[in-house]
Amino acid sequence: EITTLIHELENICDKVIYVPGNHDTSTMYDEVPVQLTEKSINLHMKTFKLDDDLMLLGVGGSISSPSTSEVNIHSYHIDNWDNIEWKGYPYMNDISKPLFAPCDKLFGEALTKAWDTLVPNDNSKVILITHNGPFSCDTTNAISGSSSKVIYSGSLELDEFIMNHN
Repeated sequence: EITTLIHELENICDKVIYVPGNHDTSTMYDEVPVQLTEKSINLHMKTFKLDDDLMLLGVGGSISSPSTSEVNIHSYHIDNWDNIEWKGYPYMNDISKPLFAPCDKLFGEALTKAWDTLVPNDNSKVILITHNGPFSCDTTNAISGSSSKVIYSGSLELDEFIMNHN
């Protein structure tokens, strides 16, 4: 249970800051999200000021994860990937058949909205905290057991966002 783990972490530090993932309850994405403990902070679509010129910006959830038998995919032309291995949440275009590109676009819109509405227009430095990783990162690619397919759980929109907000 995540609440038990957060209570344990609160014995070490004053505040536990987290972003929810695709397996967390939908109430963690509400306008006023559920707070798991009194001292913890759900950072989804919020900021947390660490210092005068340093803040955290959180965007939780994940997109759907497609797979392919091609091991080295560096193409940004994967709009039609429909072989979804893992469904994302809350960024889904269609619950019965989520597609990679539309789900990723929804995630990109959430990133942009969070940045545009929450980050002040000053010289503050921002640390972006996401559950979903970037597409071009080896840690977001997994080899599927016996099938030798590569599952891509990273976001192309996050790649682009990072490059444009460097």
